Amino acid sequence: MFAAVILCTAVIPGGIAWSRGVFYEKDLEKKLEARFNAKQTSTLQLRHDIQTRVGALNQLLLSSTDGEVRQDIDRVIELRNTLVADLSTRVPYSVNAFANSALNTFYWPMLYSCLLGISVILKPRGAAPSGVRRFLEPVLTGAGLYVLLELPAWVRAFPSRGEERSVYAFTQLDIDPPSFFYQELEVLGLMILVATIWGQWRAHLHDLRNALPVSVPDPRKELLSPARIEQVHGVFLHWQSVSALLGAFSLTLFLFYWRSISVLHDGRYILSAFVFHVLTILTWGAVSLPLLEVGRHWNHLKTRAIHQTLMSDDKADATFWLEAIQETRPFNTWNAVGVASIVMGALAAPLLHALFELG
Repeated sequence: MFAAVILCTAVIPGGIAWSRGVFYEKDLEKKLEARFNAKQTSTLQLRHDIQTRVGALNQLLLSSTDGEVRQDIDRVIELRNTLVADLSTRVPYSVNAFANSALNTFYWPMLYSCLLGISVILKPRGAAPSGVRRFLEPVLTGAGLYVLLELPAWVRAFPSRGEERSVYAFTQLDIDPPSFFYQELEVLGLMILVATIWGQWRAHLHDLRNALPVSVPDPRKELLSPARIEQVHGVFLHWQSVSALLGAFSLTLFLFYWRSISVLHDGRYILSAFVFHVLTILTWGAVSLPLLEVGRHWNHLKTRAIHQTLMSDDKADATFWLEAIQETRPFNTWNAVGVASIVMGALAAPLLHALFELG
């Protein structure tokens, strides 16, 4: 599975970038000069020239002695400060070719590995729809999520005329259309995986509810039965594993959007970041429902068992059952609280960052 992820998220887009001349930064810069209008090209070249001159002056100051250059040090420093001030007033830009971008070497493989790990390796037991419906539902739902997510992202694909951009990436439509459309296909695939997870856990929750007994003749024996304890414990361990992968998924998104918004100053990612993290939170809510359901049923059994025990006339028997009920825990409560806190922090941090940047 991991080999397929690397093939689809790194090897294929890398081959497209290589064939289109956007694999290396120097090749992408040549393509920018040939494709963009004079204003955009001059803006890039001007920033590059200023940065080059500042670097040369820095070297001059560092290598200067008490000779002729040292005598003019004040003039050199003044010229350098003027260039730095001019550079700071211009929009910073970044040229992201395939080779110097972590998009396909880290972010996409990591995102796909997390979701495939949840939907394939940690797939829950549930009644999946048969026939065409089994594939049609996640595809249609994923397509809807894709449109919702990519509406703000399409703004990045069609920059305003004469706009001074901060990022020139090989996946932008006006730079390399094949790379752009392949990236959109990757986003669509990710949304289909999200929709698949929603459908899997919905079916799992339905089957779980049907399997839980509505009424039992002896709630105390049912509560303390190894099968019931093992079921609740198994659901908790499953939720714990899935939550860890979703936490890694959310942190990967945070790193990508933090770099795009805060480091590269591309504010057009803000709405996409907000939508993506809301979808991630909804996904964690969906995978948490089975645990909440078995927890609710367990507490219901426990309440009935305690009530049955308190109604007993045999005090010794009642004491025995009360102690047994209180000591029986299918999982550690503080463990669940700790996992939930860590995952909620991983989910909330990117969302708060997007809201802060939006504000």
